[in-house]
Amino acid sequence: MAANDDFQKAIELINKSSTVLLTTHTKPDGDAYTGQLQYYVIY
Repeated sequence: MAANDDFQKAIELINKSSTVLLTTHTKPDGDAYTGQLQYYVIY
């Protein structure tokens, strides 16, 4: 499992970025779509 520091670093990188590419697995299901949607809504 990833440490809290890893998540904090990821958040910092996302916040500093002007663009972010979100991807999902092939043949995505509802969880894949809503997982990406939450990032769009939050950030």
